[in-house]
Amino acid sequence: MNYFRIFNDDDGQTHISEEKMPMTAFTDSEGAHGFATELFKSTGIVFRQSPVGYSLDWHCAPRRQLIIGIQGVTRIETSDGNQVDLKPGDIALAEDLVGMGHKTSAIGNVPRTYAVIPCEENLFI
Repeated sequence: MNYFRIFNDDDGQTHISEEKMPMTAFTDSEGAHGFATELFKSTGIVFRQSPVGYSLDWHCAPRRQLIIGIQGVTRIETSDGNQVDLKPGDIALAEDLVGMGHKTSAIGNVPRTYAVIPCEENLFI
């Protein structure tokens, strides 16, 4: 399982990279089993929807947060010139809290629906 990490370097440039999400085997008390990440602290979850044609110019993430695509395609452009299209089911970790930030656009003809999960700490990295 992979996710996209949006981060800034010491010079304030923003980058995006595809990272492997660390997972280990688990079996829960009710018998569910497979692979899972470690539990990380979160302050909640919010669901959002952006209209077709939505575009947000350069901005930094307001906090470290996970973004999980539900519907529509989201294009992320970072200040280093890279672009990634996030599809439903893709996960991004936005932690570019300073610097130039990134651009976000809804691509295609359906609204962008997504979940935002603010993270108190990040156990993926």
